[in-house]
Amino acid sequence: MPENRAYFVLSAGRSGTQWLTDYLQRSYDDVITADHEPALPGFRVRDFHNLPYDRERVDQIGPVRHHFDYIGRVLSDRPYIETGWPSSRLVTYAADRFPGRVRVLQLTRNPVQNAMSLAAQGMHGSPQAENDDALSTQLDPLAAGCRWRPTDNEWRAWTPYERCLYQWYELHASAQDLQALVGESNFLHLRSEDLFAGSDDAFDALHDFLDLPRRISGEAAAGRKVDRFQRYADDIPDWHLILKHDRVVRLAEGMGYNLDVVDDESLKARYGQTWGNYLRRRLGTLKKKLAR
Repeated sequence: MPENRAYFVLSAGRSGTQWLTDYLQRSYDDVITADHEPALPGFRVRDFHNLPYDRERVDQIGPVRHHFDYIGRVLSDRPYIETGWPSSRLVTYAADRFPGRVRVLQLTRNPVQNAMSLAAQGMHGSPQAENDDALSTQLDPLAAGCRWRPTDNEWRAWTPYERCLYQWYELHASAQDLQALVGESNFLHLRSEDLFAGSDDAFDALHDFLDLPRRISGEAAAGRKVDRFQRYADDIPDWHLILKHDRVVRLAEGMGYNLDVVDDESLKARYGQTWGNYLRRRLGTLKKKLAR
């Protein structure tokens, strides 16, 4: 009987991992364990990004070591799936702890919408993003192992939106390294847009990769919206700033994204402080209060 596998989802944040976790927990909690961004105090993503692997250094972080002990106990009974982009920095450690049992799902989102969403959250640009927990997950040219090294003057001149594009690039540019680590058959790239559209091809690929039977249609699964951290921006940045950064555009196009379809009005409707968004936010707050 084959050993249970551990799956880790590589994303850049704001890419659908909340929805994916909710879907897996609701539909397959009898056969798998799925966790979203487990708390790992003491683990700073920026201190480990793309650095040569050092198991002793990781082992010294007690919460990480204990978390992987927990994963080992889960694997003795069933497969384990971890979503949320910080944990993807620990795939090398997982592959060392559980040889031949680790798979990686790269879940991407169009970099324009992804960076817009991260910027609306305050990443790289607001006081709430300056606490230690937030800073530990933000990537900049001073973070360990970054491929892209803009000058200090360039970085200072960039908008928060451009810095979030940098974050998107750095995380997804490492996908080839993880694919080489786990092997091609243990790596899958999916676009969240295809899953949210209910694409049967995307859902078939997801379930085949996770070794799970289809229990509901892709359309039914995609119909449930899950986003506990939806935010809106006072000012919508100029999305065309992505065109200044050729390496981001090339990576996005290689993943099948077409920037020609980006629409200004839809970006404003989704991320702007419109009356519709204000009312949706207030309604969401009211629902949470009534649910307590």
